[in-house]
Amino acid sequence: MTEISPFKATVFNHEKIKDLSRVFCPPYDVISKKDQAMYYKKSPYNFIRVELNKETPKDNSRDNQFTRAKKTFERWIKSGILKEDKDKSFYFYSQDYYYKGEKKSRLGFIGLLKLKHFSKSGVFPHENTHSAAKENRLELIKKIKANTSPIFVIFSDKDRIMKRIFDKYILGKDSIVDVFDAEKVGTKIWRLSDPEAIGLLKKCMEDKNIYIADGHHRFEVGQEFCNLMRKKKKTFTGNEDFNYIMTYFTDLNAKDLQILPIHRLVKNMPCDLS
Repeated sequence: MTEISPFKATVFNHEKIKDLSRVFCPPYDVISKKDQAMYYKKSPYNFIRVELNKETPKDNSRDNQFTRAKKTFERWIKSGILKEDKDKSFYFYSQDYYYKGEKKSRLGFIGLLKLKHFSKSGVFPHENTHSAAKENRLELIKKIKANTSPIFVIFSDKDRIMKRIFDKYILGKDSIVDVFDAEKVGTKIWRLSDPEAIGLLKKCMEDKNIYIADGHHRFEVGQEFCNLMRKKKKTFTGNEDFNYIMTYFTDLNAKDLQILPIHRLVKNMPCDLS
């Protein structure tokens, strides 16, 4: 059984940040050093300072990319740059982009996915993971106690229930985010806080199998962090925030969901391959 839950997102305060396109950044694992520097220059409030803070030669156990990310995150919350939403919500999320001259539009929603062991969760991975990437993300989540980017999952919604919920409860309403990112992808986000709609979306997902498209390391880190927190607690209900991971859900049957080839580059090969 797949369990999802709405949540109170921590978001940029529109009253303090007028141009949201200057504070967005992608997940850590697609950010090069060059990109990192570019996002740093975009704005002193670009989320890169939390998602992937710069390392320095002077880093130590008390001052490093993770402690700096923590201080930045807490400072932005205290100063009102970031604020928590008042109501628990799901967040519908659309992306518009062009591929070979043809416009594509992908719709999904962001919510919390209950963390369980793979064998019991209805969540299916397709990648092996590497310890270095997991250690990096685990250190960050231990410091800031938050998910900075969602994992990306697909599920089969042949009856288009998710789209029907969007059309009934969201279509025609103002979005809370409407920006183009550095890759010229148009992003819109809407809050879904209506109790009836939330119930319908939760019910829709109960019998669904979930396939991880991206975020295997973050998913395993979420599980590990959950286990660490449970060991620290004398008692727990299973409903604490650490039992969930922020997740983007989209329909695998949608016509604009694309699978594209990638190009692997192998570096530092030994001279003698015989």
